[in-house]
Amino acid sequence: MLVSFLRTIVLFSLVVLAIRIMGKRELAQLQPFEIVIAVMLAELACIPMADQSTPLIMGVIPILTILLVHYLLTTLMLHSERFRKIICGRPSIVIEKGRIRMDELKRQRCNLNDLLEELRTQGTELESVEYAIFEPGGAVSLILKSQNKPLTPKDMSINIPQSKLSLPIVLDGRYHRNNLERLNKNETEFKAALLRLGYDDLTTISYASLDDDSILIIQGSGKDDVVQRHDLKTV
Repeated sequence: MLVSFLRTIVLFSLVVLAIRIMGKRELAQLQPFEIVIAVMLAELACIPMADQSTPLIMGVIPILTILLVHYLLTTLMLHSERFRKIICGRPSIVIEKGRIRMDELKRQRCNLNDLLEELRTQGTELESVEYAIFEPGGAVSLILKSQNKPLTPKDMSINIPQSKLSLPIVLDGRYHRNNLERLNKNETEFKAALLRLGYDDLTTISYASLDDDSILIIQGSGKDDVVQRHDLKTV
């Protein structure tokens, strides 16, 4: 039993490491070849886990080989657009200038119900769409008709301040000093400001975030505490 436990831990750790090495994109929108790799990784890890007569190395070597193949494929895709199109495919326009392209839908093995379902999940209607594009990863990108696009401050000639990066400093009582350093904020001054707000112990804070302009969003850990906003420059 101990051997089975250790084999499982080793293979699980190896698969997690392989996924991490493949990058964050692997965890987001999978391309067709990445789906194949994910399935194969799971299958290769399961065989040595379930069958102790199979040497552990027979699971490790194929996983490392797949990791190498993934590295080679992604490297080639970075440097060759033609190779990228062969492996991942290319975007397909299924609605063009407000008109459904039935021939392209058929080529993609997609019916109108599938397309309408996707429009509904994105909160829009067919008559509002100027372009709909099936991306290589399977997602549908929509470009709305001009009259159906939401208004933006730019459309109304309104100047608003640029968005600021807000980073969590305290999460469930745990202090994240590295985020405070990324914002170039002084730790002593930050804790002094918290003390003036009545937080003398970081463990009494459920959540606290800070941005470049020293805007603090904070909530204590008490059952009646609510989210509050403070400008540390004035505290």
